Amino acid sequence: MRYRAGVSESLTHAPANRLPPRLEPDPLEAEFARAQTMAKLFGEEHELRVAGYPLLRKIGSGAASIVFESRAPRQRRVALKISRHRARPSTRTRMQREARACARLQHPNIVELLDANEHQGRMVMVMELADQNLRHWSATKPPISARAAMLRQALEGLAAAHTAGYVHRDFKPDNVLIFGETRAAVADFGLALDLHQTLRESGRLTNPGDVLGTADYMAPEQRRGLRIDARADLWAWAAVAWETLMDQRLDPDLRALPTPDELQSALESRLVAETSLAAWPAAIVGALALRAELRPTDAGELLATLAPA
Repeated sequence: MRYRAGVSESLTHAPANRLPPRLEPDPLEAEFARAQTMAKLFGEEHELRVAGYPLLRKIGSGAASIVFESRAPRQRRVALKISRHRARPSTRTRMQREARACARLQHPNIVELLDANEHQGRMVMVMELADQNLRHWSATKPPISARAAMLRQALEGLAAAHTAGYVHRDFKPDNVLIFGETRAAVADFGLALDLHQTLRESGRLTNPGDVLGTADYMAPEQRRGLRIDARADLWAWAAVAWETLMDQRLDPDLRALPTPDELQSALESRLVAETSLAAWPAAIVGALALRAELRPTDAGELLATLAPA
């Protein structure tokens, strides 16, 4: 069994300290470094531009794409997601899928797509620029109430996606972006499954035995390569909620997962001072049910079990 987009070697265990695969240098990165030096010496006219957007700062990179900070008209700062040099055809297809999904999903808790085009054979997506992701923000140890507010907003983003017929399939702290201290938005719909399309229409982007997603946040049925629906996203949200509220990741080995009573007791102890979150422990534990049919049907139903923010 192979995992893609968050590679794991095992169905039930993925060490948290596993080193990421080494990425080959991309010519764009070297070109950007040279242009940045020239721009500092001789001015903005020497900035490297991609699809008309200047590259100002490298934010991050992955196996499929590189992300830069850029400047849009009216000096708005944006994020440019650019496919890697010689990227697989499946990378282009996934970025096209992500662009279509984001264009359809207009919601404050889903990252906004501003533009999408091609540049010298590369896919380019222009998106609103966040301050950080949920993983980094949570590491600063914000108040529990603030963490819950961000988690709820992320769940509202998933609810909008589910209503539109999408399953995210790769929900994790890295894919929840934080804007200031008041807004969270779900990002990276490159693996999203459109439930309105048939399997043939949506196309298979995997090889036999491949499982899409990130193992630490996969629902049991997703790990097994079975057919999934919105309830797989609920497991992922609950795993992220546990990690964010408890400051520890759930053991990815499902055999080592505490019992539901143990999980709920730990959450209740953690949230005891937050009376507005009294319904959260049972809701999170319910979404972590090993059998999908025991979870709520979608994010909207799970939201309804939570007390108002």
